[in-house]
Amino acid sequence: MEKHTTVKPGPICFVKNQHQNDPPDTGNSTREIMSFVKYLIALLLIAGPLQVFGGELIDAVRLNDALKVDRLIDDGIDVNETEQDGATPLWIASAYGHLEMVKKLIDSKAKINAATHEGVTPLWIAAAAGHLEIVKALIKAKADVNTPSLTGVPPLFIASAEGRTEIVKHLISAKANVNARTPDGKTALWIASSSGRTEIVALLKKAGAK
Repeated sequence: MEKHTTVKPGPICFVKNQHQNDPPDTGNSTREIMSFVKYLIALLLIAGPLQVFGGELIDAVRLNDALKVDRLIDDGIDVNETEQDGATPLWIASAYGHLEMVKKLIDSKAKINAATHEGVTPLWIAAAAGHLEIVKALIKAKADVNTPSLTGVPPLFIASAEGRTEIVKHLISAKANVNARTPDGKTALWIASSSGRTEIVALLKKAGAK
């Protein structure tokens, strides 16, 4: 991944740059990971609820249109349809923070761990975005708390990096691997320490992080 790359998902164009406030690092991999995370979150904010990139169900989920989603599900639509990047309706609902929509899709047998082409699961993006109640709902539905993105980052790492203390607590309670490492050897404890997340550092150490 280059430090300056133009990405065009549909009509949206977003430029990824190394963020000046990224945590200190001695290798490129973790810097690229954090740039990717900031890109994902910023893209959600830029795209907003009016952008239309997917199928009919995905569009309704993005708009949080519960009545239309109910109608489409009743008509037998595939609740696991995907956008061009592999995002499912559950992923979209999890990313946008639509809790009731997440619950509806889970009840409709959506695939809990279906990931995008970048390997990002609904739980991963919910943890990154700070959607605590959605993280709880996904964990209750048996989401895999250790599935990493294709960059090798598990949900606990990104939650620790973003300072999501309550989410970190729930991931630990759900048996997230507190010593999982990224490809360049970094752990959730390392990123929490580097980012000054003292409460998360204490939680991780109490759970056996080294």
